[in-house]
Amino acid sequence: MANIPQFTPNWGAVGNVTPFTHRDNATYLTMLHDLSEYLTATLIPAINEEFSEQRLASTTEVLSLLTDVNTLITTLNTTNTDAETAHAAVILIFDSMAPIVATAQEHADAAALSADAAAAAVSNGVGLVVTDFGAVMDGVTDSTQAFIDAHAALPSSGGKIVVPSGEVVISSEITFTKTVIVEGLAVATIVSGGSVVLCAGAGSLKFTGQASGARDLMVLGVTGNTGVGITLMGGRPWLNNVSVVGQGSHGVIIGSDTVAVNVNLGNLSHVRLKENIGDGLYITHPNTSLPDNNVININGADLGYNGGNGLTIRNAFDTTIVGAAAEGNDGYGVQLINSTSNMFLKMYLEANTLGEFVADETSTRNYVIGHRRDQRADVFVFANTQNFILGFSPDAIVFPYANAIYGGTVGVVNPTISGNWAMEQDDGRDLVLWLEGTGALANITAKSRGDSGIIGWLLGKFSVGGGATVTGIFKNAATLSVGTIPANSTKDLTISAVGADVNATVQLGISSTLASGITFCGFVTSAGTVTARFANSTPSSVVVGNIATRVLATNFVL
Repeated sequence: MANIPQFTPNWGAVGNVTPFTHRDNATYLTMLHDLSEYLTATLIPAINEEFSEQRLASTTEVLSLLTDVNTLITTLNTTNTDAETAHAAVILIFDSMAPIVATAQEHADAAALSADAAAAAVSNGVGLVVTDFGAVMDGVTDSTQAFIDAHAALPSSGGKIVVPSGEVVISSEITFTKTVIVEGLAVATIVSGGSVVLCAGAGSLKFTGQASGARDLMVLGVTGNTGVGITLMGGRPWLNNVSVVGQGSHGVIIGSDTVAVNVNLGNLSHVRLKENIGDGLYITHPNTSLPDNNVININGADLGYNGGNGLTIRNAFDTTIVGAAAEGNDGYGVQLINSTSNMFLKMYLEANTLGEFVADETSTRNYVIGHRRDQRADVFVFANTQNFILGFSPDAIVFPYANAIYGGTVGVVNPTISGNWAMEQDDGRDLVLWLEGTGALANITAKSRGDSGIIGWLLGKFSVGGGATVTGIFKNAATLSVGTIPANSTKDLTISAVGADVNATVQLGISSTLASGITFCGFVTSAGTVTARFANSTPSSVVVGNIATRVLATNFVL
């Protein structure tokens, strides 16, 4: 329990106990200076340090008394006040100070008891309830100070602050510097009540402590609000079952545009960030070359109908988004700015005014996998081909060189060498595949046909280990009327293979079993035409009939 320091000068008896002998003015001036020093250097700091609830009132009383002391000092310095009057004034001030000190001690004792209760609430996991610190859940009364006082009452290690059901108003940004959980009893919905923090003016919640966040809570901006709903600026931040709606700025910010904080290993689960003036979710870092805002996992996010983007990722990397929806935003559904190695799984994007998904030229090695069935065709716009897209129709993706399903480097570990296979789309609208790394003796380069960038289409070039380069593979199928082949004779028939060169290698496949002594082969007799030759090596004619035939012609250069 805290003790307020007492005033114990070496004056002899003073006050109403035993009036001391009259002294000269100089002595009284010394006494007054002692009083002034005690009030200024000892009593006021002690009050401010030991308790908070009555801090303002008690400090005001002390300052008023200090004014009286200083006024008397001035009077004694400038007038010829008689000793008896000075004596009476000193006694009056000394006696007036006694109840103030006693009241300060009472407040300090009460604060100590409150601190003990707070410590007990934190240790047993119950947490501190904001209504115990003066918050009123009426949707009208400004309860900003209650949150501040509850945070101050937590130990340095942090703890839980509980918001009961109802609506509590805050009017300025509240910064939680400790490891804090702000917990509601239930997030409010259209059909049921819950714990709602109404943000008036610049009202917002800001978490700078490690592993801090909120759960089961709605943060609702009221008309005229100018603040961010929730700002997460500590390592390992999190939100769970939280709604942020109607804020005058962004719904949630992770990181900062200007302060280089390390915001890593975050987790947002089941969040609803809608109808905010700015972005629904804004992930950012000020360092463009080496940002330290990464590994943020977001699972189940409703990012719709915001005045900005549904989601912006700026100077950040290794964010994973699973099952998010961005619909009806005035900006983009998703915008990447100088952001790398982010992954998007099963995004739902619809009716965003500026576009559904856009990434600038410095955003590379991002991965988009999965889509909704009837995704719009102009959804994904990338200014750099070093990104990986899988699971979309080719006309749903725009790269600067070609419409490609694969637009980035893809590494697959090869267990037999200390290297990997890599694939990317190059500036020439071709798909490049190669083997790299120590032990990667073979250099395999495959390029797609120039009129597409889609891996499922035919390869345009294929070279193996510095040998022949494959420049085209062409196929066709037809039923050939071979009929009867005379003894020791051949019969030639043709089948089209558009694109095949005269020197191409040819493979034929047939659907029937031929009689003994009948063989066949194929070769290109003129550009685009393959001759299938059937030979009868027996001394008798053989009826072959109609044969279903497939042809595969491969162009190559040595």
